[in-house]
Amino acid sequence: MIKEFSSGAVVFIVSSNNKVLYLLLKNDQANYWDFPKGKVEANETKEQTAEREIHEESGLKVTLLDGFSDIIKYSFTNKAGQQVSKEVTFFLAQAFDDKVTISHEHGDYTWLPFKEAYQKITYTNSRKVLERANQVLLHII
Repeated sequence: MIKEFSSGAVVFIVSSNNKVLYLLLKNDQANYWDFPKGKVEANETKEQTAEREIHEESGLKVTLLDGFSDIIKYSFTNKAGQQVSKEVTFFLAQAFDDKVTISHEHGDYTWLPFKEAYQKITYTNSRKVLERANQVLLHII
């Protein structure tokens, strides 16, 4: 079994009316809504990967908040028919600009408040990450 490690973040912005909105990206190839994330490259920390992937996938510069990381694990079959065991570490990242420029991997994006974001996210494990991140933000903001 192939092992892959990825990193990404629950990206949020505080709107002008002090509402927290979360960024979701629609992956066109596999048709799902999720957070920005991607493979950890050689000589790169998980935090560096998260920042790079957020910028590559959304054009946003973010600040990672201390005190939050969450790991999800799942497996899938890749295009070559091989089983892949994947571990994704998510951080909490604040954006200060809501102007997104999506990458070629994505067909759409949205900024949503917690309840709507929770409903739009495709995978249960990502919903749980959003729940935990939102709990942390409730104590910070």
